[in-house]
Amino acid sequence: MMVFIDEMTSTSIMLRLTLGHKQLITTLHLHPETDILQVRSMQSVNYHLVVHNRSIYIFGGYDGFNRVNDFYEYNVDYNTWQEVLCSGSSSPPTPRHSHSAVVYEDSMYVFGGYDGHYRNDFYRFNFVTSNWSQINLKPNGNGVWPKSRYRTSTTVYKDMMFLFGGHDGARQLNDFYCFNFTTEMWTLVESETNLTPSPRDSHILVNSGNSIFLFGGSTGNPRSDFYEFKIDESKWIAVNHKGGKPPTSRFCHVGFVLKKKFYIFGGYDGDSRLNDFHYFLIDDRTLDIPASTLITDLDNLIQNPKFSDVCFVLEGNKEFPSHKLLLSRCPYFAAMFSTEMREKSMDKIRLDHISYHIFQLVVKYLYTDDCEITLEVITLNINSIQNSMELFEAADQFGIDRLKSMCEQTIMSNIDIENAAAIFHASDMHNAASLREMAMNFILQNFDQVSKSQGFDQLARANVDLEPIEQTQSQIERKYIRYPENNEFANDHYEALYKHAQEDQQGYFDQVAKEVSWHKPYTKILDDSKAPLHRWFPDGEINICYNAIDRHVENGDGDNVAFIYDSVYTNIQQKISYKDVQNRVGRIANFLRKRFGIEKGDRVLLYMPMIPVSAYFMYACARLGAIHSVVFGGFAAMELANRIDDCQPKVIITASCGLEPGKVIHYRPIVDEALSLCKKVEDASKTVKRIIVQRKDKFEEKDLDKEVYFDYDELLNDEQELAECVPVEATHQLYILYTSGTTGTPKGVVRDTGGTVVALNWTMKNIFNIHKGDVWFSSSDIGWVVGHSFIIYGPLIRGATCVFFEGKPIIPDAGVLWRIVEQYKVKSIYVAPTAVRIVKKEDYEGLLVKKYDVSSLEGFHLVGERCDPDTIWWIHKHLPHVIINDTWWQTETGWPISCNYLNKDDFKTVFPTLPGSVTRPAPGYDVRIVDDQNHEVKEPNTLGKVAIKLPMPPSFMLTLWGNDEAFIQKYLSDTPGFYTTGDAGLIDDKGYLHIMTRVDDVINTAGHRLSTGRLEEVINDHSSVAESAVVGHFDEVRGDCPVAFVILKGSNEYIEGLTATDQAKLFKEINEKVRHDVGPIARLEGVIFVTKLPKTRSGKILRGTIKKIINDEEYKTPATIEDLSVLDNIKEKAQQWLQAKRDAQQKQ
Repeated sequence: MMVFIDEMTSTSIMLRLTLGHKQLITTLHLHPETDILQVRSMQSVNYHLVVHNRSIYIFGGYDGFNRVNDFYEYNVDYNTWQEVLCSGSSSPPTPRHSHSAVVYEDSMYVFGGYDGHYRNDFYRFNFVTSNWSQINLKPNGNGVWPKSRYRTSTTVYKDMMFLFGGHDGARQLNDFYCFNFTTEMWTLVESETNLTPSPRDSHILVNSGNSIFLFGGSTGNPRSDFYEFKIDESKWIAVNHKGGKPPTSRFCHVGFVLKKKFYIFGGYDGDSRLNDFHYFLIDDRTLDIPASTLITDLDNLIQNPKFSDVCFVLEGNKEFPSHKLLLSRCPYFAAMFSTEMREKSMDKIRLDHISYHIFQLVVKYLYTDDCEITLEVITLNINSIQNSMELFEAADQFGIDRLKSMCEQTIMSNIDIENAAAIFHASDMHNAASLREMAMNFILQNFDQVSKSQGFDQLARANVDLEPIEQTQSQIERKYIRYPENNEFANDHYEALYKHAQEDQQGYFDQVAKEVSWHKPYTKILDDSKAPLHRWFPDGEINICYNAIDRHVENGDGDNVAFIYDSVYTNIQQKISYKDVQNRVGRIANFLRKRFGIEKGDRVLLYMPMIPVSAYFMYACARLGAIHSVVFGGFAAMELANRIDDCQPKVIITASCGLEPGKVIHYRPIVDEALSLCKKVEDASKTVKRIIVQRKDKFEEKDLDKEVYFDYDELLNDEQELAECVPVEATHQLYILYTSGTTGTPKGVVRDTGGTVVALNWTMKNIFNIHKGDVWFSSSDIGWVVGHSFIIYGPLIRGATCVFFEGKPIIPDAGVLWRIVEQYKVKSIYVAPTAVRIVKKEDYEGLLVKKYDVSSLEGFHLVGERCDPDTIWWIHKHLPHVIINDTWWQTETGWPISCNYLNKDDFKTVFPTLPGSVTRPAPGYDVRIVDDQNHEVKEPNTLGKVAIKLPMPPSFMLTLWGNDEAFIQKYLSDTPGFYTTGDAGLIDDKGYLHIMTRVDDVINTAGHRLSTGRLEEVINDHSSVAESAVVGHFDEVRGDCPVAFVILKGSNEYIEGLTATDQAKLFKEINEKVRHDVGPIARLEGVIFVTKLPKTRSGKILRGTIKKIINDEEYKTPATIEDLSVLDNIKEKAQQWLQAKRDAQQKQ
């Protein structure tokens, strides 16, 4: 915004220009005779300014960290600042930015803005009484009120305030309102012409005389169009200038009117911040810049034979005398006259491919740097559009990029509902790809109106091919994946369950809990006496081992297959029945009790690979009521020591080794070192007993210390009796699972027993549609919560068969997943998006999918991270018969928070899949979106923090091991009454939940909140990109600027061999796509091409670590990292990029 105080002197202007999250407050001194500018400036934060009497008033804005609603006055005469205090009990508007403010008489009026919500509230501050008051809709008024918006523009005319356009959070607007200060009523302003400016935000609106002027703004792209609204005639007209150069396209610029001059300064053109300064002389409708004699003289040379040294022969044999020196500004003619082309020596050169009129315009541009093309497309005449397109094509053929851009800008500045289809057709005919894309986007955004327009009908009747438009629109409408006979957004069964769970959560889970076996039925459903530490079914007794194994054997299903062990490293494939599992688990439980004194409540730590014995030990602990804690096999000794110190196990279960592609990881040295590093377990190396499982197929440990190491096979052979299942309280701890996510110190999540049985039984039945005899395949690891819930416990509680997989999704090739589906007739598969992307990269055409019979597969479920839409569409392309279910949950919750529901026996239909969304929240989870002030966001499609109303459903973590206070502080204190998920997301207008990123991964760029998940989604959609990670690089002016680390499709050799030119071209393409799909504010600061991204063993990208590296900060290598060497490559590439950036800044 720009304001001025002409009472100061006749030549002083107070200017405020916003750049990023900073602003400059500058006094401009204009010399009366020469308009020479002298500048005196100071820095401040991003507020909004108005002028009253001899003072400038600043209200609200964004300080780079938070929205604010403070209010300051700057006295011009005394050059002092002071805070403005409101009197009485009046309250100012909520903290906000991007609002509008004007002064009328003795009051300031503030409208709209963004305070975490898009606002349309209206406030008045009286400078005399220092009192704030809110203006509301009049009870007996006309009912008109502008909708919520920010980045609008307002101006005052007589006793009225005019408001035009803005952004409502979903789209730009071009509605036009007038507020009468006397009646305090709004009216909608209608124009007598159809030249209303296109929808936009961040534009300038000023008043002069009986007119309102509008310049520039953003419609998704920067604009330079200029309009006048004649108030008395109630009509918009386009303003044309007679001379001089108008300002280029821009938004977030500033402007004001002084002495019949409309001044415009600075702004942003989509690529760079600007500091040019223009003014427009309103009375003459001409730029007040003296005409250049040089330009006039050159203009007079057009078609003038004087000094002519070349002549062109055009259509109709019309001759066009020209001048080689001036034509040589064009690369085409420069090459013609300076090389040995035959035309060099010709006096007359024939040009058959261009019309006389178009050539005249080209020559005029080359002579004068100007071209009168504006009027060519103002009308709806299709021939006029064709003429402009011919000029565009000529500029393209001759290589005159600026003229091409001028044509493009002029055409798109005048696109409207009637001529949009004609512009699209013309650009298609003339191969103007960028113009065609912009026209296509306009049509798609306004498809309903354009498709009903006369222009659209005319082209259709003329047999113009409009199929590309209709196909693209159809694809947009089909952005959901719908399933035969199961494609309804409304699901009566789901809605009834969700409503029941919201209104009577306890009653709902009482019904759900009756589907499992209880040793002692509960009489109390929920204990909230120590809220927020809620406990489900507190007086009931249960055993998860009994529910998962023994009851199936007792019911005559003991010969059914419980586990199918499949190892790609050892080629072992083994089917294990429920009876076999019961036998081994019972014997293990017995020797744990007899030989090691393990009883209810004791801790047993497992440091094991993916072999069935791991499952037996976990069940044996649960059988006795002991608490197991599984640590991912291969974790470093120090990380293992931290976990041993925290849970203090009586026994450690380990193996001789774990297997990874091409290597053997010896576990015993790691365990021994970890025990030597323990600080809280006294003499741990001697006191903690260890049971070792010898992997005779690969590696067997020799010379073991038999005082502390006990051989599993010997122990099992010595024990033939089966321990009985020990009934435990439903609230009894089942396990401790340590998780650090992608950053931070490991934390011990404690899960209960009863709630877990209830939740997993419901999940397997209703979400995954898995029942007795079905084959289920989860490719996770027992070291993660997915392995606990959906390899070890969930499938067996339902009586299903679970594939126990030791391997990687591309070992021996990218067809291993499909081989398993065919071989074992898998009904549902549960994998991480990372695994699918790896398979997609190796087998993009899906040739290996076609190699196998995957007809048994019904559900393809995704877990562990947000899945990008491109990957979901890849799955759908190659597995079109399969229902794709992207689930979202956390270690803390134990089962899905939001997902689809495949149990068609009860639910009847499944929801359509929306790539990028996790469908609908599960009954029992009351999911809300809240803003930074913890106010619920009810407007659809608004990004905020994802929170879940307490009490959380069964199986939610009981606490952090040994630290209730830290549990409450970390998870339950940020938003009182809610569980803080740590994720950012939104709920759309169909109720679908979208998890965009972690809260920490929301980037604040120049006051705008950008989701790294959304940026990655767009980048990954580029045809050359396989995967990406976006993090924020701190800039002192703009805040966090997005930088993308990108893996390209193709071999590592190809990626490493990219030249600087190749990288620059790809960077430009990716950046243009981001700006187009997300918006100009989302411009990437950089793209760094790498061969791998650092990830945890569960496939999560370590964005926190990458962010520290790109900001040149110290970082701790996460214990969960899969490949340590990747960080070295990331650091090297980041340092190269940072150095190049520093070098470029020094040159500037």
